[in-house]
Amino acid sequence: MAERVQQPPAKRLCCRPGYSATCRQGQRAAGAPCGGSGASQGGSGKTQNPETLLDIAARKVAEKWPFQRVEERFERIPEPVQRRIVYWSFPRSEREICMYSSFNTGGEETGSNGESIDETRLPFRRGIALLESGCVDNVLQVGFHLSGTVREPATASEPELVCNVSVSFDRCKITAVTCSCGNKDIFYCTHVVALALYRVRKPEQVKLRLPISETLFQMNRDQLQKFVQYLITVHHTEVLPTAQKLADEILSQNSEINQVHGAPDPTAGASVDDENCWHLDEEQVQEQVKLFLSQGGYHGSGKQLNLLFSKVREMLKMRDSNGARMLTLITEQFMGDPRLALWRQQGTTMTDNAQFSIPSLLSLKQP
Repeated sequence: MAERVQQPPAKRLCCRPGYSATCRQGQRAAGAPCGGSGASQGGSGKTQNPETLLDIAARKVAEKWPFQRVEERFERIPEPVQRRIVYWSFPRSEREICMYSSFNTGGEETGSNGESIDETRLPFRRGIALLESGCVDNVLQVGFHLSGTVREPATASEPELVCNVSVSFDRCKITAVTCSCGNKDIFYCTHVVALALYRVRKPEQVKLRLPISETLFQMNRDQLQKFVQYLITVHHTEVLPTAQKLADEILSQNSEINQVHGAPDPTAGASVDDENCWHLDEEQVQEQVKLFLSQGGYHGSGKQLNLLFSKVREMLKMRDSNGARMLTLITEQFMGDPRLALWRQQGTTMTDNAQFSIPSLLSLKQP
């Protein structure tokens, strides 16, 4: 699931003050280091100082409100308030990160081939090992987007691997992940785990900036031109064709891009209409179920599929909406299996070997 893919386009637009009633007005200011205020970091509770009213309010808002709603509700949001909302919007618990990076959160772990595997090789455990070994570097939080590099030391059989990792989040949930390692799986890869845990455990060491649109609002024309030209110079082989295409569209008065105010900002957080749920690679869930069903009949696939059903139960127990989504995806693959249609045509009854999943399905109840 950590295949290197292009980040999805932002769903909402950020524009200069004055374009619409929903855009903020007033001075924008850059962010500061993540631990800028005197409040406790990461909710660890180790500080002896009482929590400030700003942090109490910002934490509650960060849990419940998409940032666009905050922008629309208030005419002007002071920069310190914005910074603390952005700070508290990242997940604070490792439990969900563990759930999304392994089949089981407890007990014996089983791999996709149905065999027990070394617990130290699980993505979550490996991510912890990389974090504790100092392999996470260049961590930067820009608005609701976290990025960094994770280094896997060389082994006797593999050279050193440096992965570029990015994570988007909203209301204390990770909503999108990308990693250059190219790993494909249902769950988060080791490098995503390492970066996320770095932010949870060491928030005071993470540089924090407000969404990039906030920084651009502060720049005058000369500064904006210098910014764009330096950006193109550094990454000209990758971005020059796109930059020229965008320039052509902007200079054309009748182009679609000029029909709306503002521009997308992938670091600006969620829109009011965005669903708030943890990132789940639905395509990988479908592919894994197809693969399991293709491995010599239903009986041989029972162990692997029951692991997925166990994960669904775990999600439902935690009241995670992805539990229902995952169960729907699994069911759709069962219903789309060509053997099921063949049995219907032939009037063949299901054998005991084909009924392995029925108890699992019946036991999936909301808490």
